Amino acid sequence: MKNSAKVDRYKINDEFQRLQTEVEELGAYLRNNRGEGNCLFHAIADQLRIQGVNADTIRREACNYVLQHLQQAQGFFTDGESPVQYAHQTSNDGVQGDGRIFWAICAFYHIRIRVRMVGGITFEEGNQNDRVVEIGYLANIHYVSIRYD
Repeated sequence: MKNSAKVDRYKINDEFQRLQTEVEELGAYLRNNRGEGNCLFHAIADQLRIQGVNADTIRREACNYVLQHLQQAQGFFTDGESPVQYAHQTSNDGVQGDGRIFWAICAFYHIRIRVRMVGGITFEEGNQNDRVVEIGYLANIHYVSIRYD
């Protein structure tokens, strides 16, 4: 799942409200973040807050994991896409992370990522035996944390 380059703020706000309503029915709420190209890593960091990791650490560790596991990484990229180029680019602050790096985050932190989108759409990445962290995905561009506390 690649992020869209641009999106209307209204659409993000609309989807935020709609997803908020959906997760409230599950006893949860959304925790937004400042985004700025770092929203995926902030959302995961919020989920891992007990472990004391931050968004910068998650970005760095996930990108390094991709570089150290290139053969495994190739399966998450289409022909013509380079995991090396992706990892180098994504390692920079403000560069949007996307679904192509989920596997590395899951493997490094031993978690399973559950992504919820408006309309009850849900998908998961990672080992079924690992702890689940939940994030929301809004307007094909913005990730938020889903909290149950």
